[in-house]
Amino acid sequence: MGPMQGYETVAQLQTAKAALIAEMPGWVPPAAYALGVSVNGSKIDWRATNHRGIHGFPAVALSKVLGYRDGSATYRLDLDAFDSAIDILEPAGACKHYEHPNLWAWQALRAEIPHDQLPDGLEILVVFIGDETDQVIDDTNRQLRAQLGID
Repeated sequence: MGPMQGYETVAQLQTAKAALIAEMPGWVPPAAYALGVSVNGSKIDWRATNHRGIHGFPAVALSKVLGYRDGSATYRLDLDAFDSAIDILEPAGACKHYEHPNLWAWQALRAEIPHDQLPDGLEILVVFIGDETDQVIDDTNRQLRAQLGID
């Protein structure tokens, strides 16, 4: 989608976000979420982290693709799911009232993947932290908490 197609105004962006949320009964915005990559189980390279309500549309896009609704969770994205999340988020890039670090990071990561399959050993990970007081659910969740300074 070209840069001038999509949600050019804040109102259009908010309407699109609300429509997606309406398709996900029970959805609750996470306190934090992030997308990162790991190669052969290495420490996660966080490509985009979000905390305390910033950049809500990407959380909605990931939730729509992954089926996330509430709480803390970790997902591994296959390439089709990653492409779908990018497709949902791309129209938001037309809104010049905001910066789009998640979209830019996701597009850059997608450009690093040379073919239509993930290279061996590469995992795309998405972590949602429903509430900062939630228990740590796995090592990926722990790594995001450390990155964001959530103890």
